[in-house]
Amino acid sequence: MPRCGRTTRKAGSGTGFDDPKGVVEFERTKEILQRQLPAAPAVIADIGGGPGRYALWLAELGYTVEHRDLMRLHVEQLQKSSGPWCTRKLAMLAI
Repeated sequence: MPRCGRTTRKAGSGTGFDDPKGVVEFERTKEILQRQLPAAPAVIADIGGGPGRYALWLAELGYTVEHRDLMRLHVEQLQKSSGPWCTRKLAMLAI
């Protein structure tokens, strides 16, 4: 499966996703989501998705992701970090 890209920081938080706590949180959340989500292909709504860390991961797994965030900056960050293949799997909107 093609890689979509990656976000490296939470906007405005000063905490990188590569921080040990951020890595543990991301990996644990992925485990929980994989137990609860339907099998891909499916459409997933990522409401308040921030800079798109989970949206990118879900798109890489074959889901179509509807990403929404109140901050235009977050949507722009996702647009910049997603590659051409991934953009077809993501629908992004700043509310």
